[in-house]
Amino acid sequence: MDYIILNFLSVRGEMKFRDPQFNVKSEYSRREVNYDGNIIRLPQESFDSKINVDGVAFVLVSLFIFK
Repeated sequence: MDYIILNFLSVRGEMKFRDPQFNVKSEYSRREVNYDGNIIRLPQESFDSKINVDGVAFVLVSLFIFK
C-alpha cells in the first residue's frame, strides 16, 4: 500500500505471510536414549521429515520521486 506524502515523497508498507516447507532426510546419531529412566531404542535407518515454518514479514519503504 502506497501513501503519497508530498509530490516527491511516498511511503510504502507491505505485510507478507510466509509458510515455507522443507523436505529433509533425517537419522538418529545414537542407538539408544534414556527418557525418564527408560531406555528407548531408536531406528538407525534414515527417514523423511518435513520442516514447516510459519511467519510474517513487515516491509516499510520510503520512495523519493525525481522528475
